[in-house]
Amino acid sequence: MFTARSRKASASGCSTCSGKPNFFIQVIPSQARVFQGGGFQVLSFNEGSDVVYVDGAGGNGQMITHHAGVRRLTVLFNKIRAAALSAEESEGLVRTIMEST
Repeated sequence: MFTARSRKASASGCSTCSGKPNFFIQVIPSQARVFQGGGFQVLSFNEGSDVVYVDGAGGNGQMITHHAGVRRLTVLFNKIRAAALSAEESEGLVRTIMEST
């Protein structure tokens, strides 16, 4: 569990970042029925195929380039994003956390 102090610090960092262009935050509610055991990023390019970087322990991540693996993780990413609060709702939640602690 986060302490009030750590929640406020996290919320402050999120608030700072959300003011930047091309950056938004979406909070995933704790009751959302999506799970990914580690972090990953879907990388899309103007030219060439999408790839996925899967975080690994100690900086030993893995780049996924095979179409089936990229597709599976892209679908998972979209499921997680669909379960998340909207960017506006998330910003409101962040503000509420900052004001309440």
